[in-house]
Amino acid sequence: MTEDRKNVSKKQINFRLSEAEFKKLSASSSTLGMTLSAYAKSLAAKSRLVQPKFDHETGVQENLALRRPGTNLNQLTHKAYAPSPARYA
Repeated sequence: MTEDRKNVSKKQINFRLSEAEFKKLSASSSTLGMTLSAYAKSLAAKSRLVQPKFDHETGVQENLALRRPGTNLNQLTHKAYAPSPARYA
């Protein structure tokens, strides 16, 4: 009894599929004689995961650093093309 509890999955993942994706997954699982959940689990276990280039905090800092020049350029362009008050005086 205690060994059976050790083998029980403790984590759960939920995801949504379109009707076409669900039909495709269901057909593939029935072709292989597997349940839908077992087939999805085997696909997830076999997939290759991509190693992130850097952690989340570094990604946020890099994104901010890349956004700053674009924001400044946008502000300068807006001011350059704005009508000057001296033209209408």
